[in-house]
Amino acid sequence: MAALLADDHDILSNVLRVSLPGVGVAGGDAAKAAASGTPLVPLPDLAQELITEAAGAPDPAAHWADLAARKSLFDRALVGRLSAGTSAPIIDYLVATYRRNGALRSKKPRVDEALAEILGYVSELCVSYTAIAALNPTMFPQPPAAEQEGVLRLLTALRSDDASTALPEKFLSKLVERMQEDGTLGEFAAPLFDKLAEEAATLSLLNPFAPTYRALLTLVREKPLGAAFAASGKFLPAGVKNGAALERSSLLGPFLAPSCFFPANSRVLSECFTELAQPQARENSFSSLRLALQMEPLLRLLAAFCTANADRAKQMFPFDEGDRVSTVSADGTVVNVCAVLLTLCDGFTAPGHPAAAKIDTTYARAVVDDLKRAQLSYEAQLLDPQLLAMATRYYRLVARWLVGEARPPAEGLPLGASDVAAFLEHVFKLAPQYAFQQTGVDELRDFVTMMVTFLASPAYVRNPHLRAKFIHFLQQLGSRAPNERLTLVFAAHPLAQRHLAPALMNFFVDIEPLDIYVKPQYRAKTMAILDYFWTQPDYRAAIVGFASTTATGEDTNPRFVRFVNMLINDSIYSMDEALEKLIGIKKMQIEMEAPAWQQQPQRTRGEREAAHRQNEGHAGWFMKFCNDVMHMINYLSTDPDVCRTFLLPELCPRMASMLNHFLKQLVGPTCAELKVRDPEKYNFQPKTLLLKICTVLTRFAQHAEFTAAVVKDTRSYNPDNIRKATPRPRQRPAPQQLEALEAFLSRCESAKQEEVDAEAELGDIPDEFLDPITFEIMEDPVTMPTSGTVIDRPTIARHLLTDETDPFNRAKLTLEMLVPADDLKARILAFRASKRKAIAGASADGGQPMELG
Repeated sequence: MAALLADDHDILSNVLRVSLPGVGVAGGDAAKAAASGTPLVPLPDLAQELITEAAGAPDPAAHWADLAARKSLFDRALVGRLSAGTSAPIIDYLVATYRRNGALRSKKPRVDEALAEILGYVSELCVSYTAIAALNPTMFPQPPAAEQEGVLRLLTALRSDDASTALPEKFLSKLVERMQEDGTLGEFAAPLFDKLAEEAATLSLLNPFAPTYRALLTLVREKPLGAAFAASGKFLPAGVKNGAALERSSLLGPFLAPSCFFPANSRVLSECFTELAQPQARENSFSSLRLALQMEPLLRLLAAFCTANADRAKQMFPFDEGDRVSTVSADGTVVNVCAVLLTLCDGFTAPGHPAAAKIDTTYARAVVDDLKRAQLSYEAQLLDPQLLAMATRYYRLVARWLVGEARPPAEGLPLGASDVAAFLEHVFKLAPQYAFQQTGVDELRDFVTMMVTFLASPAYVRNPHLRAKFIHFLQQLGSRAPNERLTLVFAAHPLAQRHLAPALMNFFVDIEPLDIYVKPQYRAKTMAILDYFWTQPDYRAAIVGFASTTATGEDTNPRFVRFVNMLINDSIYSMDEALEKLIGIKKMQIEMEAPAWQQQPQRTRGEREAAHRQNEGHAGWFMKFCNDVMHMINYLSTDPDVCRTFLLPELCPRMASMLNHFLKQLVGPTCAELKVRDPEKYNFQPKTLLLKICTVLTRFAQHAEFTAAVVKDTRSYNPDNIRKATPRPRQRPAPQQLEALEAFLSRCESAKQEEVDAEAELGDIPDEFLDPITFEIMEDPVTMPTSGTVIDRPTIARHLLTDETDPFNRAKLTLEMLVPADDLKARILAFRASKRKAIAGASADGGQPMELG
């Protein structure tokens, strides 16, 4: 007979791995293959059939060149090989044959149309017989284990990531297409999904777990198989009533469960977190544990998962898994479900997307180590940079959507602002390196846009504690300056440049009703941001504009005046608290040095030492807060427009009395009680503080109204205090400052004398002319309509800055409600004129002025 075509010989020997003894050059090929260690399987019966057919053909060469005959040759050869019964499983052989066929085609320099069709036919044969062998594993002889596996034999290739053993490209797609044509896709897929779910239920992060996930991912990427997966009755089993059962019984549940959380994976903790004190060892463990889990049925499953785990949302839900009933899914499963949801969201989070007692020491140490390991296990999973990046992109979308929806009316918004704030608080607190170094500038800028929008429009976010979270986020950004990336967030943000600083000062005012424990903390963070903004020209201009608008009366709501008033209130309160604690600390330090201290009962000493430590903490915090307030007043007063606001009638007396009070405390008769050991420990730097006070004094000293207010403060004003506070030469004060303080003292003495003369001039003042609170003669009397009481306008204005109520009956009262008492004002002016006239007449007569009633 004529020899087979060379290409057909090549396919038989190098793809099907068979030989046809006596036909063509197959024997030579077989010898070559045997030499390489991969013997061919001889098919003598098929060879004899071919020889007989060739002998009866009129033209043997033309017979073997016919395309149909060639296809028949490979079909019969493949059946012969499958029926030969070797030690290799049928599916393994067919997958390898498909791979070799593709490799042969890629090696051929030129493939004509006939050869291309033959190679394609061989691939189809491999797929067809794989479908048959998967569902009928006993049709061809193979090892008993392979017969028992059946379709599951495909999992070996599905799990592999090695190109030499994994499923070849397009093999699974063609196999699925064939199964669909035969109507056997469900019968083919169900055992595979069940087996993979069974494997996933036993996975550990310390053992190879990627192959199982790889196999599932490869399967469900095929749309028909993905649909079959979701259509399975086990995808969302009926009758499941709680999260734990859903986790165990659903097909996807076991894949979502693996994690490094304690206590479910105690072996992970004991093997991965043994070197607690070595950061590099911890990072290596983190890297080895982190795994990013890269439609309606799926949504139904997720909805059922959330419903079945509703107990996790309860207020008293135990965070420790060991204390829970076994009706909710484990923490690891929940986090993995969140990761899946974030992955689903990741496609549309880009801006502009159209879619938008027996305890001993060793036991205690072991408990502490367990807790540390548990903490590190949570950090490994929850602080995974990929997870944080996906979450950041998602919450950026939420922030942009909220800003887009923030238009009147405000009802119902903002739906997700608290979620955004909570996420950012988590990231900035627990993963600062990611937050400040890996989060994009555009992402941070979008978060700032949301926060500016809602801080500047309190109607959208009425909860002051949620707004305080925004403040904390902004303070964290500002505190990292100078950082080029973070500076860009504020530097190129026109909305923040115009509105953020005024919004912060409004927030400072709005939280006045909050309790004394949280209000100072929120205000301290607000002042820290404003301190940073004062160094930025655009933000500084916004602060000055906010202040100067109020000072000129263009703003009907004097927000900046109230802001300054509360600065004064806070500074006085914090200074008094700090100095009171320092006096107690001084006494305690002296007492603890005395021999009698050791004679006290140990319990008494312990209680007093605990109170002493608490006083030290309070003193340090309040002193720092006072320093911050004085620093803010100091830099705000450098601007002439802002300085004028401090000198308004309702603020000037308060500012003067505050500075007088501070000087009395720091250099007055009792200042020796404040000389504690290690004052820096309590942020107590009296020389620096006095220098700031003197600097503020010199800025206000040139204004007559301030000088008058200083000397009017009879409780604290003492010119000797100002002299004692004046910087010494060793402090290197500016000559201009010393000259300004000396001139100020001179003006104070003159103003004091003028005040004494004025009091003598007025003599006895009718009670109706006196302010009912200050008992001074009124300058601008007004009537409070709610109580009918007449009071001086500056006095009631100062009161209303803190409390908008009538001080005599607590009824609601605002400046706009005050009624000028013009008749009384005219009588007061007449009274003053008569006094001056009487004094002038007495002086002209050379006598003494009369006391007029």
